[in-house]
Amino acid sequence: DECKVSFSALGGITRNGNIIHIVPQANARGRTFPVYIKLDNKDGMIRSGMFAEATFDIGPLLSATMMLKDGVVRRGGREFIYLEVDGKVTEVTIRTGIAYKNLIQIMGEVKPGHDVVVRGNERLLDAQNVQVTGRIDPDI
Repeated sequence: DECKVSFSALGGITRNGNIIHIVPQANARGRTFPVYIKLDNKDGMIRSGMFAEATFDIGPLLSATMMLKDGVVRRGGREFIYLEVDGKVTEVTIRTGIAYKNLIQIMGEVKPGHDVVVRGNERLLDAQNVQVTGRIDPDI
């Protein structure tokens, strides 16, 4: 598959490349998937250690549920979210998938339209009473 790779250290120069391999398991800390790309570097401008940004098509995300990354709580090796219903939260275990900007794909017992706590959730406990002080537009 083809991709475009740009290097800010080179003034935003963009090169065409070919994806050789996408590691199928995410880096646990950064929630990223390493991608190996073959680039033409005959002029030697690309150096080891340079940061780059690659753009490529990852295919369709069928029925992906996306939410703000801030809504995901990671504690004790688990990933979960807090759903708010009538002033009380329920802890729901999830799995995360791909991330895009400030959004992340979530999988589990959650559906679009559920109210997910995205601020102050690090200190919550299951079945705790909460007071909703604001809502975020779900069409972010």
